[in-house]
Amino acid sequence: MNGGTGVRNDQTISAYLEDNQVEALNFGTMIYSLDQCLLRYRSELYKYGARKVIVGVDSVPTEGLKNMYVPFRMREETNMPYLKPRFELSGGSLKLVSVDPEAQLAGVPQSRELLEFLRKHDDFYPHFSNYCRTGFSPLAAWYQFLFYKVSNLSRYFLPEEGGNDLLLALMDQIVAEARKHGAEVIFVALPVQADFGRGGIRRFLPDAYARTLRTIRSRNFVVVDARRVLLSSNEPVSQLFGEDGIHYRPAANKAIADALRTIVKGRYLKETE
Repeated sequence: MNGGTGVRNDQTISAYLEDNQVEALNFGTMIYSLDQCLLRYRSELYKYGARKVIVGVDSVPTEGLKNMYVPFRMREETNMPYLKPRFELSGGSLKLVSVDPEAQLAGVPQSRELLEFLRKHDDFYPHFSNYCRTGFSPLAAWYQFLFYKVSNLSRYFLPEEGGNDLLLALMDQIVAEARKHGAEVIFVALPVQADFGRGGIRRFLPDAYARTLRTIRSRNFVVVDARRVLLSSNEPVSQLFGEDGIHYRPAANKAIADALRTIVKGRYLKETE
C-alpha cells in the first residue's frame, strides 16, 4: 500500500506493520480501484490464506469505479494506456463489464469499436469527446480548462449519482469474498495532502474526505481514519507527504502501520481467546 518511489521497501506501510507476530504482504498496485482489488483477491490473492485483508480507500474512491480506460480519467498518465474492468449496478446487483485489452486495443486507431464500447461504459468518455471538439485551438482549450475547473468544483456540492451505491456494494462484496476464505477486511481511509491541510480555497469547500468516511462508516465496516492518525502523530506536513502531495513519506507510513497493528493484533487476540 502506498509505497511510491520516494520510500524504500522497508519504509512502506506493510513493512512497518511486520513484527515477530505479523507477516504482511504488499499487493498495492498503481491506480487500482476497489473493483480491481475485488477481482484480484477473488482470482488469486485468497490463496495466501491471509487472516486480515487491508484495503486502502482514497478520498474520492468512486472515480475509478466509473472508469475503464485509464487516460480518460487521468490524462497525465500517458505511461498507463490501460483498459480496466468495472462493475455496474443492475437491479441492485453487481454486473461485471470485463475487458480484453489485447483484442480491444489491436484495432486502434483504425477501428471505432473500442470507442463505442467506452462511450457506453466509461463515465469519463465525455472528457475525451470534449477534447476532440475543443482541444486543438488555444481559445477552445482555455474554455475546456475553465469548464473542467467548474465541473471539479461542482462535485464538492452536488450529490454523487449512484457512485456511493456502487462503492458500498463493492465493499460489501469484498467483505463477503474475504469471509468465504476465513479473512476479515480492514479498510483504511487514506487522505492526500489537500485533505490533510484544508488550506486555500479548500477551507470553503465541503470536506470530500470526511464525506467519504461518513459514507463507508454508514455500514458495519472496520475502518481506520488515517487522517486522524496522521494528525495525532504531530509530524509536520513536510514529513508526512511527498512532493506530489499524494504519496506518503516514511513517517506517515509508520504512523498508519502502528495504528493498523493495534487493530490487527487486538482483533486477532479476540478471535483466539
